[in-house]
Amino acid sequence: MSVDGGHVAEDASPAKDKLALVPGGFVVHDVAGIRTRVTTRLDGRGYDITKLGPYTVRTGQLVYMKDAALLTTIRASSPPDDRILSRTPDIAADFRIVNSDTLTDHPLCITVTAQTALFSGDPGAPRAHELLRAASPDGVMVVHDKNNVYGCEDYTYSFGDYTPGAVVLARRGECTLLDKLRHAWVADAAGVVVISSKDDRIQPSAEPEDLALAGAIDDVIALSLTQSEGATVSKMVELVNSVGTWRVIMTLQPQRQEEIEVKLEGESRSERKGASRDAGVLHINGYPLVNTRLGF
Repeated sequence: MSVDGGHVAEDASPAKDKLALVPGGFVVHDVAGIRTRVTTRLDGRGYDITKLGPYTVRTGQLVYMKDAALLTTIRASSPPDDRILSRTPDIAADFRIVNSDTLTDHPLCITVTAQTALFSGDPGAPRAHELLRAASPDGVMVVHDKNNVYGCEDYTYSFGDYTPGAVVLARRGECTLLDKLRHAWVADAAGVVVISSKDDRIQPSAEPEDLALAGAIDDVIALSLTQSEGATVSKMVELVNSVGTWRVIMTLQPQRQEEIEVKLEGESRSERKGASRDAGVLHINGYPLVNTRLGF
C-alpha cells in the first residue's frame, strides 16, 4: 500500500509502531510498503482485507487505519461527484428472446443483476428512460460482432439502424471498458454489455485523465455481467443468429432491483447504499472494504 498510489518498496516485516495486532484486529499507523490482499466477499457487499503484511486477517477482525498521511490525502482529494454518490451501482436486467414477426417470447430468458459503470449514463436515474436509449421500457436488441469480440476495434457498420436500438455484447480484456464503450458509442450503439472473465461483481470505473480523453459519453450505458451470466446471454445471441426471425432483447428493470438484491444478498438496497457510503470505511470501485475503519 501507499498513501498516494505511487510505488513504494515492500516492508516485509513491519515494526509494531507501523502495524500492530490489537484486540479485535489490527491497527496500521503507516500504510507505506505493507503488502495487502483484498478479497471479494461472498455476500456481494464489497471486499475484505484478508492479508496484511505477514498476518492473516480472519473473519470478524477489523483493520483500523490510523495513518495521518492517509487522512491528509483524503482531505486533499477533490469532493466526490454527487452524481456518482447518488447513482445505483447495479441494476436488474431481463434478457429474453422475442420473435420479431409475431412478437411472442421464447421460453428461454434470464434476469441478472448487472453492474453499471461510473463513467457511463446512469440507467437507474430518474427519467433515464427519456435520456438513454438502453433504458427504453420496450428494451433494446443485444448484438455482437464476431469479428470484434472484445469490442476494442472500430465497428464497420452503424448500430443506429437497429430498431428499437442495440447494445453490443463484448468480452472483457484486450482494452479498457471505457474503450469498449467509446467504440460502441461511435458506432451509434445504445451501450455495451461486457462479459467478465470471473464471477466477481465489480463496478467499472476509469481514471480522470482517461475520461477527459474520451469526452462526454453519458448518453450511453456500460454494464458488466459475471462470467456465468454472460455465458447464458452469449448463448442466447448465438441461438438467434441461426434463426432470422428471432432476436435477443434486453430490458432494464430499476424498480425490481431492490427485490433482486434482497433475494441475492439478504438486505435492501437502502441498507446496501447506506453501508457503501459509510465515511469511516475505505472503498474500492465504489464498494466498501467492509472490515476497515478510518480511525484517526
